[in-house]
Amino acid sequence: MAFNKAFIMLPLSLAANKYLNAEDQNLIFMLRCAYGAMQCVILILVAYVYTQALALSKHKGHDSAIFVPPPPQPFADPNKKTYQEKTYGKHVKSTANAMISSIAFGIIITTGLHVWKGMLTGLAIQVVMAPFNLFENALAKYFLMGGSIENAQADKIFDEKTREELTPSDEIVDEMNNPVETAPAPAKETRSFEDILLDTWQAGEKADIAPLMAALTDKNVNHVTKEDGWTPIMMMSGLGSKKTVSAMKMMKALGADPSVVDGEGWNALHWVSGK
Repeated sequence: MAFNKAFIMLPLSLAANKYLNAEDQNLIFMLRCAYGAMQCVILILVAYVYTQALALSKHKGHDSAIFVPPPPQPFADPNKKTYQEKTYGKHVKSTANAMISSIAFGIIITTGLHVWKGMLTGLAIQVVMAPFNLFENALAKYFLMGGSIENAQADKIFDEKTREELTPSDEIVDEMNNPVETAPAPAKETRSFEDILLDTWQAGEKADIAPLMAALTDKNVNHVTKEDGWTPIMMMSGLGSKKTVSAMKMMKALGADPSVVDGEGWNALHWVSGK
C-alpha cells in the first residue's frame, strides 16, 4: 500500500502556521540553514541517481518493450489493471528527467515564495518532506536503497511486465488512457530433442553441450535419430568437445546404452575410436 504523505504534511503545516514566528530573525536564519542543507543533500542524491539512470538507460535490454502501470487517475477502477507500452531505456530516461523537474520545481516555488512573500511554512515543510518527495520516484527509491544496474530489470523497478507476462485481464492503454489493441506475444520457438541433438553434433568440438544436457532425461537418453540411428551417447563419444567425459557419465547414470548400434552398425565404443 502506497504511503500517504498527507498524514505528515497536514499536521506539519498546521504546526508551522501556528508556532513559526515570522518576526524571529534567529528562527528564520536557522530555518534557512536547515532548508539549504537539506536541499544540498537532495541535489547530491539526485545527481547520483541520475548518473545511475543514464547508465541503466544504455544497459543491455534498453531497447526492449515493457508495459508499465500508468500514473494513478482519479475515479479509476482500482480493480482494473491497465498498462502502457514503453521502451525500457526511454522510460528510464523520462523517469529520471521527471525526478529532476519535480525537485527543481519544488525548490523554485518554495524559495520564490519565501523571498517574495516571506513565507516560512514552505521552508519548514520541505525540510521534512524533501526525502519523502524524492523517494516517490521509482529510480531514486531503487538506487538509494542499494539496487544495482545489473539487477534493475529483473527487480521490476516500475512494476512492469513483458509482453509474455501480460494476462487476458490486463488492458493496454495509450497516453490518454484509451484502450489500444496490441499484437499477441510471439510464440516461443520450440525445438525437438532431436533438433537439439543434431545442432550439438553440427557444432563439433566447439559445441555448447549445456542445452543438450538440460534437455536430457531418462526417457530420451537412448533416443535414436530418424535418419542415421544415432544416440546421444554416440554423438558425445565422437564429439571431442570439453566436458564430454562428465556428460557421458551423466548419460550413463540416466540409463544410456552404449551397445546400441547406428545405421552403419557402429556403437558408442566404435565412435570413440573411429568417428
